[in-house]
Amino acid sequence: MFFCAISGEVPTDPVVAQPSGHVYERRLIEKYIAENGADPITGGKLELSDIITVKAKAVADASSAMVLFTTLNSAILGTFSC
Repeated sequence: MFFCAISGEVPTDPVVAQPSGHVYERRLIEKYIAENGADPITGGKLELSDIITVKAKAVADASSAMVLFTTLNSAILGTFSC
């Protein structure tokens, strides 16, 4: 699950700041960059061209996360079964 480094919430349009690897909600980081020209966490220079769209789907709730965990766990354990 991804959390925006600015809001602390699960982003609906997640992006990653390439230099730092921090995840942000696109609209929040774009606004921050326009106003400050920096990464809000590291303080380093940040431009819109440094932002990468996250193409993985974030798990939105605990029940979805449990289903994903159970499925992956079963698949991994199945590879070690004789």
